[in-house]
Amino acid sequence: MLYEYADLQDKGSFKCNDEEINKIYDVAKYTFHLSTKEFFIDGIKRDRWVWSGDAYQSYLMNYYLTNDNGTVKRTTLSLRGKDPVTSHINTIMDYTLYWFLGYTTITCTAAMRLL
Repeated sequence: MLYEYADLQDKGSFKCNDEEINKIYDVAKYTFHLSTKEFFIDGIKRDRWVWSGDAYQSYLMNYYLTNDNGTVKRTTLSLRGKDPVTSHINTIMDYTLYWFLGYTTITCTAAMRLL
């Protein structure tokens, strides 16, 4: 079976002396890559759409594994939508909080690169 995903190179890695933990990491990494296209999408077997709660988790994994800022920016902008913003992100109040957390993470990461 063929899968379509962004061809991002890993810049981070993980290995420990517990093989079960290593396998869990490998599955998480594989799933992360499958869920990364133009945006970070909700799982490959679900609705395959951009959800703020899932995106925020992907941002954290992204900064550790691939450090791909383009996908983070595209995902954040697509979640926000057009002006004027008239409803919560994904119409869910909590997901708006995740959007702000993600935006803050992007802003802080960009500022740290300037130092």
